[in-house]
Amino acid sequence: ELERRTLKVPENISLVSFSSFSWLSQACGMELAQVGNPVQELGLFAARIASGAADAGSLPRRLPLSLFPGKSIRKLK
Repeated sequence: ELERRTLKVPENISLVSFSSFSWLSQACGMELAQVGNPVQELGLFAARIASGAADAGSLPRRLPLSLFPGKSIRKLK
């Protein structure tokens, strides 16, 4: 779709992945920017809820995310 619209990454549009699938970067032909999901913390919270050690209301509503810039985003002027 980007090619059809003659849009270039990152000159015209930025791409960010919410996963670390290396095949996605390969398909795009560049190192994509990625938002790192705290998978370990999510698993820990899910286990605590499932085991009855905590209820959903007692756990943090937000978890820290990390941005790995890659080459698919550009800084705004």
